[in-house]
Amino acid sequence: MKIYRELGERVDRAFERAGRDVRSFARIAADALHDAHIPERSGPDDVLAWVFAASELPPQNDLAEAFGEPPITVYRGRDFHVEVLFWLRTVTTVHGHGFSGAFQALSGERLQTRHAFVPATQAEAAAKAEVAPNAETAAPAEVLTGEVRHLGGEVLTGEVRHLGGEVLTPGDVVEINRDLVHAVVHLEEPSATIVVRTGSDPDAGPQLDLRAPWLAHDPFHTAEARLRKVQALRLLCQTDEPRALARAVDLLARADLATTLDVLDLTYRTFGTEAHIAPLLDAARAHHGPALAAKLLDVLREDRRLRAAQSLRRTTSDPTARFFLALLHHVPTRDDMLPLIAARFPGADPIGLIERFLDDVSGTSRAGVDTADPLTRALLHAMLRADTPEAIRRHLARTFDRRQIEARAPDLDRHADRIRNTVLGPLFRTRAPRAPTGDRP
Repeated sequence: MKIYRELGERVDRAFERAGRDVRSFARIAADALHDAHIPERSGPDDVLAWVFAASELPPQNDLAEAFGEPPITVYRGRDFHVEVLFWLRTVTTVHGHGFSGAFQALSGERLQTRHAFVPATQAEAAAKAEVAPNAETAAPAEVLTGEVRHLGGEVLTGEVRHLGGEVLTPGDVVEINRDLVHAVVHLEEPSATIVVRTGSDPDAGPQLDLRAPWLAHDPFHTAEARLRKVQALRLLCQTDEPRALARAVDLLARADLATTLDVLDLTYRTFGTEAHIAPLLDAARAHHGPALAAKLLDVLREDRRLRAAQSLRRTTSDPTARFFLALLHHVPTRDDMLPLIAARFPGADPIGLIERFLDDVSGTSRAGVDTADPLTRALLHAMLRADTPEAIRRHLARTFDRRQIEARAPDLDRHADRIRNTVLGPLFRTRAPRAPTGDRP
């Protein structure tokens, strides 16, 4: 396509003037995308029409559609290429990048959240010095260097930090460099993204996925023996559950952390309940210790919550509901959500909008919460305005008899905790220090 050929040639000339120094490529790509104004001149349908009409295409990247539905390479230059990624239902993981470049929203809005990872050694050193690791002000590159750059396929423990979020609209450009650790939820389907990128950046380190709240790993590292063991275990999970659980326990008694995570991932997704995999969790505790096992369990629970949020997104085409469901993916607390809601709906009451959203997704079989129940509705109202059990009960006492509220305090506290552990959990969390929850009730 001429418009993308011109973009690629512009990038190539600027890259040549910079001595093909990869450290300059992100800025070159971003400037070229800004200057080309492609979303104002052409749309995703033009790309599809070109694909169908062309007798030949440039050599295509990612034929397996690992990232994009599909990804279409529209220009191939020296040491870089340009592609248009289409998106339907994908919600990206929180991930870094092993390459440099820039992307531009071509069509459709999307919520981008930015993150950082603080390795456990750094977090522990800060704790000993009685200083919180400051991922909000430190460059993400600083907390993704050192031991992370030599991860080698292993799982690294630490803390996933949320740095902020923004809604990107067609024309917006974001540089892809070592500082960019993000996740993207597309608010419209389909949407499309232009990416100008190198094949890889040898100085960038592994392209990590972050798994909130405690882990980082390299999803592109393949350990053959580990992969085959997990594949064989998957076969047993589908054909012989008792033998699968016995084999899993045996594996976990001697497994490294990466294998432990893979085994727990598979069995938790397959069998669905913590009670079902209790012997496996016991084996992980015995082998890796209770603190690390508690972090693994937190990660499994968060993954389950993310899958539930994605399932809910598939049940609605309402733009407002889809925006709130996007927030539930990678925005960890209500404190982090409120500025995004206020920016999206200027002049509206963010808490009131959240309550309307709760009505939209109400139902124990949908979001796990039924707002038609008067006590649950009052409890939700209180939880959106207060954080401690005592403060929540004071809010409830404005509607219900105080003595009854105090008499039922343990039940109310358990109900509130159950709500926090549904797909809606981030709506009822604030920016408090996080600790592994372990075997919470």
